[in-house]
Amino acid sequence: MTSAVIQSVSGRTITFNYTGATTGKTLSAIVREGSGKVKYYGRLVVPTTDPGNASVTVPDDFAAADELRIFVEEINDDNETDFACEPIKLTGFTAPGALTNLVGVGCTTPANNDGQITGTTTDMEYSDDNGQSWITCTGNETTGLAPGEYLVRTVADTTSKIIAGAPVRITISAYSDSEGSAGHSHICGVFGGGFGVLGVLAVAGVALARRKRRGRGKP
Repeated sequence: MTSAVIQSVSGRTITFNYTGATTGKTLSAIVREGSGKVKYYGRLVVPTTDPGNASVTVPDDFAAADELRIFVEEINDDNETDFACEPIKLTGFTAPGALTNLVGVGCTTPANNDGQITGTTTDMEYSDDNGQSWITCTGNETTGLAPGEYLVRTVADTTSKIIAGAPVRITISAYSDSEGSAGHSHICGVFGGGFGVLGVLAVAGVALARRKRRGRGKP
């Protein structure tokens, strides 16, 4: 493979154009720490055209110092020394840092419809269905929430190619008339998300296994 150039971002999914990928081989991706250690691996697609395009969804713990690299490899099932080209670093996008200072405020009435998340901005979005859909936050306080678990993240900037931030989990507690329990607040914590298994990369919505050790060569 000779090039991989970012085309667009949507949420935490990056679409890129590639050239020089041998048709019939496998286009794959790795997430590598700044130290060079591989954190995640995933197979993207088997190219049928060259040039072409593909997409990859980065894991929730993708850090600003991490690298996303794309390469072509030859997959022959149980062979331990399949050929792979030199991984190309995909540049031109930014990963924001984790959110802080978010607080979940529990419901204070029996109607259970006045929960809040404080510390938000209109550059953030929240999900009440574990990341299946996202709603833009309303300002310094996002109000009118029912009890439950919420994810909050920064919104992707498609113009500047900034991917959506790592989601933070917030708990909104239900109303209780027990003394001292109504309106309980919960400080946010970083949500691990993804598939919860180190060495698995979310690629276009598909969980893929950790890569075997392979030799390098020209596929």
